[in-house]
Amino acid sequence: MENMKLGMENMKWEMIKRSFIVVITMVCCSGIQAHETEGQRFELTMMDYPDSVVVPDNGGGASDGRISRSGVRIGKREGGGRRPGGKIPPFARRSGDQTSSTERDNGDSKRAQSIGDGSWKGTLKAGQQELTMVLHIDMAAREVKMDVIEQGAMGIALTVNHLSEDSLNVSYPQLGMVYAGKYHDGQIKGTFMQRLFMTALNLEPGEVVYRRPQTPQPPYPYITEEVTFENPAAQATLAGTLTYPVGYQKGKKVPVVLMVTGSGAQNRDEEVFLHKPFLVIADYLARHGIASLRYDDRGYGQSTGDFSQATTMDFARDAACGLAYLRGLKRFSRVGLLGHSEGGAIGYILGSEKKCDFVVSLAGPAGRIDSMMVLQLNGLAKAQGASGLVVKDCQGARQYMLKTGDTPWMKYFVDMDLTPYVRKTRCPVLALGGENDLNVPVVFNTPQLEANLPKSKKEKNKVKVYPGLNHFFQHGSPTDVVNIEETISEEVLADIVEWIR
Repeated sequence: MENMKLGMENMKWEMIKRSFIVVITMVCCSGIQAHETEGQRFELTMMDYPDSVVVPDNGGGASDGRISRSGVRIGKREGGGRRPGGKIPPFARRSGDQTSSTERDNGDSKRAQSIGDGSWKGTLKAGQQELTMVLHIDMAAREVKMDVIEQGAMGIALTVNHLSEDSLNVSYPQLGMVYAGKYHDGQIKGTFMQRLFMTALNLEPGEVVYRRPQTPQPPYPYITEEVTFENPAAQATLAGTLTYPVGYQKGKKVPVVLMVTGSGAQNRDEEVFLHKPFLVIADYLARHGIASLRYDDRGYGQSTGDFSQATTMDFARDAACGLAYLRGLKRFSRVGLLGHSEGGAIGYILGSEKKCDFVVSLAGPAGRIDSMMVLQLNGLAKAQGASGLVVKDCQGARQYMLKTGDTPWMKYFVDMDLTPYVRKTRCPVLALGGENDLNVPVVFNTPQLEANLPKSKKEKNKVKVYPGLNHFFQHGSPTDVVNIEETISEEVLADIVEWIR
């Protein structure tokens, strides 16, 4: 039992290293140039491909700008399921709250008399960068958990070195981070330290809320069903939500899509920065006559299996089992795959194997990964203010990625070339991309698709690039997803429905 517990802890730390939690290290500088002038050690973190936001990392971890792959909040779903224990626990967010996207919730803003239980928020400044940090304190349990809102890192369990009504000292040793503060006049006035970086950080009582108007709220006008399907070869049980269209009746066959998330361990909603894109898509499809199945990645949420040793091909095998499960129900006219980012690449893999009737690839890579990563790493670094190149060529990108995360997933990933799969995909393909996508740049991806999708299916295939949309198909900045209210463009949703129907 102890060995199993240790194994789970090791797996969680590997997930954290591949996850956005590591972006806390970005406070060491405010972009490459600023950090270099401060004379401090800098190492640009490889974003957890391909859903990434470039950040500095002195800890050798990986980050992808997503809540996913570590401490993402799942909360209660429309089917009633909840995440079991064993993961970094998240904190509830009121996704339907009607405050503005950047308004801070003052519901807990009454002047505190001591530290006590509750949430404390503050803004960490490092040059031009500002990070909203929240500490969640449980005095009785002597637990402190941290959110870094702009980085999507949620519910990070901190080491409590000291905690009393008038002071606290907490740390995250894996990243060399320490925060020490003392209560004074309704605030915790303290100092944030990470390796060579130190700055004042004062906290006041209160939670942070961001508006997510597209997130559907119950009651829903359609039926959902909590289901599981198996991948026997991997000894994995995948748990998900099967959503039927509005007005669905047994015996009436409708099209269905299996939704496959991007890289890293994610929940069925592909939750990112308090957005739930897969839930929004499932809701939109259901209201337009299309069923869907979205599921928690293996070893995450309510799904079982070994995530830590899995590669992209292993995740493809999970998805293949999901497609087979949907076919076995004999309730659907066509069974397709809708994938985002790495999930979109899996669409090409399974499309080439004739596992699905159609593919909707949302920013799914369609060529050599190392070539794409040269553009991603340099593009995201430039967006953060870098004046030079992070990597110069494919070899440099490969070396950088392996240095960042020497895991089975990364080793497999850096060698991937999706070109052969795209060429062999005979089912109809809808491939969408955003002009502002720095993760899977359309200047790389679109030519690959246009050159390699089978010409015989051209009348059924569609490749489209949307002006002004980022990697998550939102209007706005590619690196400030948390402050964008929109979860996914309505135009994209409408195009998906029109194409499938």
